[in-house]
Amino acid sequence: MSNPFERLRALARWSGDDDELACEAATALAALAGEPGLVVGCRRMLAHHPDAATLWWVLAHVLASPEPRAAARACRDALDGDRTSDRLAAALPLQDDGELLAVVGWPTAADRALAERADIDVVAVRIDGIDPMWALRGRTTDRRVRVVEPWECSTLGVARLLVPVIALDDRHAVVPAALEELLWECPTAEVWLLAGIGRVLPRPLLDALVGACACVDDVDARVAVSTLGYDRVARVVGPRGAEAPADAVAGHVCPVPAELLRPF
Repeated sequence: MSNPFERLRALARWSGDDDELACEAATALAALAGEPGLVVGCRRMLAHHPDAATLWWVLAHVLASPEPRAAARACRDALDGDRTSDRLAAALPLQDDGELLAVVGWPTAADRALAERADIDVVAVRIDGIDPMWALRGRTTDRRVRVVEPWECSTLGVARLLVPVIALDDRHAVVPAALEELLWECPTAEVWLLAGIGRVLPRPLLDALVGACACVDDVDARVAVSTLGYDRVARVVGPRGAEAPADAVAGHVCPVPAELLRPF
């Protein structure tokens, strides 16, 4: 696809992994640096993918940089070099007999990490809006993974619950609204959040993301999100490893371009 604007339009219709979307967007934006339609193209992508935090992160860096081409390439390199799956594999402790790890959906980072940890008993949890079946078809190992519903988790002995976050800042994490039922079914499980490169956003961008999720024109296509306080979270696993929430969100730098704060 030679025309970069056509590529952006195609990305607006993307239906795959959010991190792959952000990588593809960074590549396309590197070819659009300095073009007058750059801001419009960025906002159009966000209007179609309001819950893609890594996309917000990439676009924020590109729009705020005096050298947008270099910023886009740097974002692409950072996403390609994300070590979150390695950190997760190293951080997950040995299980006691009868313990179980429950993973919401089947995110790519968890798939790669658990390919190295055959000693861990795991199930994938289906919640409203997140069905792990498609992702499991492309898993990197032949290990059998049972897909369960939230109500089943209360009797399975779930010791640890791994949740891929939408985004997070210094106040709370943004998660799918349907997660609330699962947390109710697993009141004693340790909650670990999975947050790779680009998931930590400054407050204004995170608030804009939440607002954009609620303002999708098609009511049926709106993304239902809620916030999760860190009092319920034991660890956040990201590219630096497993950390306490306060440490996990500290030290991340992301600009806040005004172009992304206007209502969609």
